[in-house]
Amino acid sequence: MNDAFTNEATMTKAVTNGGWLVKIRSWAEKPESVQLFAVAETDPHRALIAVQNITNAAPKLRVETMGPLSSRTIRQLGLEAGQALDLTT
Repeated sequence: MNDAFTNEATMTKAVTNGGWLVKIRSWAEKPESVQLFAVAETDPHRALIAVQNITNAAPKLRVETMGPLSSRTIRQLGLEAGQALDLTT
């Protein structure tokens, strides 16, 4: 996936340095459903943007980073820099 944030340097960095786990849920105290995404972005803000670009979830749903993912995990999921994978399905 190529987007405005992706270039060769960031692609190498994401695969080498890992990515982020991003969660989408409702704004309610007890969310009805949760979606989890693995994102091959080293910057948490860019990870949120990548998920927003494919889901258009915000602002009606809460989109938040949960924590970093290792480069090994990103490689095992077959993700390239800037890509996001829905882990919920």
